[in-house]
Amino acid sequence: MLLVFLVSFPEILRSGQLVPHGWSLVLAFGGMGAALVTAALLLAVVRPLRRPVLRCFRTALTDVRQLHTMPSRILALWGGAAAAPVLQATVIYSVGASLGMPLSWPQVVLAFLAASTAVGAVPAPGGIGPVDAATVFTMVAFGAPMELATASVIGYRVLTVWVPLLPGALMLSALVHRKVL
Repeated sequence: MLLVFLVSFPEILRSGQLVPHGWSLVLAFGGMGAALVTAALLLAVVRPLRRPVLRCFRTALTDVRQLHTMPSRILALWGGAAAAPVLQATVIYSVGASLGMPLSWPQVVLAFLAASTAVGAVPAPGGIGPVDAATVFTMVAFGAPMELATASVIGYRVLTVWVPLLPGALMLSALVHRKVL
């Protein structure tokens, strides 16, 4: 999704400020290369590790083949996977626009997609915390004031996490009161 968005809106990314230079770039690629080589060596040398990994890949490929035989499932899976982050970023943009944030919709969507991708390895429930901080950082890198970027992300979390809890709590209360639960 991030790559499709970058190809669609190439003018919004000022890569000179975001891409590492010199030794930082060498260290980044060297670290990724070392990790890949280490993983390949472990799979080649350690036989007890190879069998479960290959079994996992075979199972995943079988599931992917079965899933992609039904067009309705393909549309639901890939359409939902593409629409969810765009809708979430649209909420951030709407809150930011109401507060006067100077970023355009493509910049906010790119900031959210980049932040979500960058912190995908952080084990946090629902991404709450790391994604928020990375989104604020990315929007500030695009030129938004820190206060407006922070307020936009907080407003997004209020609208998407906290406000929906109220109807759920009321329904739970009604179900408990009627002894359904």
